[in-house]
Amino acid sequence: MNVALFYLPDVKYGGWPTYTAHLYYGLVKAGHNVRLFRIGNRTEKNERDWGRGIKYRNLSLLDACILASEMTSIITATTQKFDKETEALISVGAKVIIHDPTELKGNIPELLKNSTDVITIRPINVENLAKLGIQARYLPHPYMRNPNYFSRRIKWAGAFSRIDWDKGTHFIIDANEKLSSDKKITIHGACNRMYAHHKLPEGWEQYYAGQFSADNLWGGAVLASRYQWAVDMSTISGDGGGTQYTFLEAIDAGTALVLNEGWVTGRPDDELLGHATFVKPEDLAEAIKEPPTVWGFEVLKNHDAVTIATQTLGA
Repeated sequence: MNVALFYLPDVKYGGWPTYTAHLYYGLVKAGHNVRLFRIGNRTEKNERDWGRGIKYRNLSLLDACILASEMTSIITATTQKFDKETEALISVGAKVIIHDPTELKGNIPELLKNSTDVITIRPINVENLAKLGIQARYLPHPYMRNPNYFSRRIKWAGAFSRIDWDKGTHFIIDANEKLSSDKKITIHGACNRMYAHHKLPEGWEQYYAGQFSADNLWGGAVLASRYQWAVDMSTISGDGGGTQYTFLEAIDAGTALVLNEGWVTGRPDDELLGHATFVKPEDLAEAIKEPPTVWGFEVLKNHDAVTIATQTLGA
């Protein structure tokens, strides 16, 4: 089957592009002919490098709609900035992936009501969308396991999320102030400088190892494999309970997760209960002073990229 993936936002790092890449490879491994597109002012003849071993091509909105009307098409991420493009692609039958409630702004909720297939990656968001009059189905994050040998586990604790408002990096900085030099958390990831300026204390960059490359699909997992603990203090208002790619990468690497207690929803379908250590942010330093005892290996069974890619096409 020919499948077109449309990635709309101007965001290079984080869950949106990582999802797109894992879905892409899951579809390819399932035997489909997959191409990645972005929408620009004009259609370009040549492909560009998107990272993670994937090429993409820019299309005009008109050409994108013609293409989407001729084959199975999926919008892998969108925002209110791209409501015109989203509306046009939905009108010719494109499926839409919704990752979390932060995307449900502006005209997007109304546009989704016209989609024949809205997919969301955590169960709680099926209910969030239903409250807005949008019927959606839940499919977990697709994840391609790293086929290669991981690095030696020689470091104590690392954080691999973007440094941003909803990632709780300030809690990690606070914990580092309480931890001994051999237990401090090394911070990796793309930095929102506005957040860092307003929320992080002076000198925080002593713990920052910089942004890691997105050229490799498993860059985050390989990085996590160097550590005993993977620290993620993320919370999203009205969301939680399921996975993020930083969680899956750590689990794939055999690294133990310590997560924000605020990620727990209390629902029976909270996927990571029993597979991660949950703490109040103020208790983070105490929680990681000793080696981990809880790992999440079982979680990956629900995220096989080929299975989920096939189910994505199914409705």
